[in-house]
Amino acid sequence: MKRPPAATLRPWRSPLILPVLVVLLLAPVLLVRPAAVHACDICAVYTATELQESRTGLRLGLAQQLSRFTTLQFEGDEAPNPYRERMTSAITQMVAGYRLAPRLGLQATLPWIHRDYRRRHAGAIDNGNEHGLGDFSLLASWAALTHTDENSVARLTLIGGVKLPTGSSDRLAEEVPAPLDPNDVRDKLNGQWGVRRHGAPVARPQAHLGPGPAEYSGIHGHDLSLGTGSIDPIFGVQGLWTWRRAVVSGNVQYVLRTRGSYGYEYADELTAGLNPGVFAVVAHDHSLSLHLASTLERKGKDNLDGQTLADTALTALYLGPGLHFTRGSALSLDFTADIPVLLDNSSLQIVPDFRLRAGFVWRF
Repeated sequence: MKRPPAATLRPWRSPLILPVLVVLLLAPVLLVRPAAVHACDICAVYTATELQESRTGLRLGLAQQLSRFTTLQFEGDEAPNPYRERMTSAITQMVAGYRLAPRLGLQATLPWIHRDYRRRHAGAIDNGNEHGLGDFSLLASWAALTHTDENSVARLTLIGGVKLPTGSSDRLAEEVPAPLDPNDVRDKLNGQWGVRRHGAPVARPQAHLGPGPAEYSGIHGHDLSLGTGSIDPIFGVQGLWTWRRAVVSGNVQYVLRTRGSYGYEYADELTAGLNPGVFAVVAHDHSLSLHLASTLERKGKDNLDGQTLADTALTALYLGPGLHFTRGSALSLDFTADIPVLLDNSSLQIVPDFRLRAGFVWRF
């Protein structure tokens, strides 16, 4: 693919912006006035962390993630967006869980997805939206390590489960190549390049190749699809450690993708997060912690019937402020603002400008 003309990089890609951003985001945490740690503080931290997680019984929750995409990138560099392509993605996750024992729990998650978009597609501007249920996931968690003493709380949890294909994958039909037209110059070139299916030459999807820069688009069927049509194993680990009022949480999750609808196979996904922070408020019946949320997401190139799709790999690093509020051992509230400080993508894609996450869990 011909490289689109370069455009001015966004301000946060300056080499100096990362340390400046870290300092600014940590300021609310660093400016919290230190206080003597009393026994009641440790009890409150225990209630807000270990007791909430180990409490048996039913738990219900709701989580919302809002992402905004308005920037095109080609091989990690910002590219022109002459047709003002954009996408807003809102994912609402309905969560139901049951802790069978202090160390063992089950959780079911069903998302509702709404995506509003504007893109260049099939030679015209396509304004529309895609909404509906996403893929259902069922996870089991096991607290492999728990430790509590007079100064600290530690917990290490192993997670395993599966994602099931309950979301519509109709949009993946856009990725299926159309038969070659022997009278079309581009199709003749594709045939000479050896792009074939079942022994017969076929064209790659129009949206990916395009006859020239005017046809470039960063939004395709795999971006809009509500589901993958595949059954995917999920593995992960979560950790929590507190020392007096300091707190560090982290997680690693890996999704092993399998072949789904229309012969399309999404690439495996790795997500890792590390969130250092401090308890700004600790009381007998409630707590408030502030933290710096850092999230790394890495995904390779998707596959379609043995052919690798170039415009599907992305490595993203987000930083942003977050807060976690608890009331007793029943209620917890979370909010995080994710700002991308590193976005490295393959070929041409639309990439996120920011992401907001919020959620609550009620334990019965």
